[in-house]
Amino acid sequence: MSMDELKVKYDIDVVPSTIYNALDAICFTCKKIHSEPSEMNSSRVTSELCDSEAAHTLSFHARALDLEDMPVGSK
Repeated sequence: MSMDELKVKYDIDVVPSTIYNALDAICFTCKKIHSEPSEMNSSRVTSELCDSEAAHTLSFHARALDLEDMPVGSK
């Protein structure tokens, strides 16, 4: 239905921006779904990886529980 038809049939004044805004509010954009995130870490989670991470962080946890001073934010 055109703007002129709306005016004649229903006595409604419609401007193009109103139609555009109404249509824009109901439009959806389809995006490609990736099987894996593109920023995913390359290593897979394995029991060996979990063990090595646990061993690495264990010393930090032990020192924190003993209330030892530790450098924060340094490498």
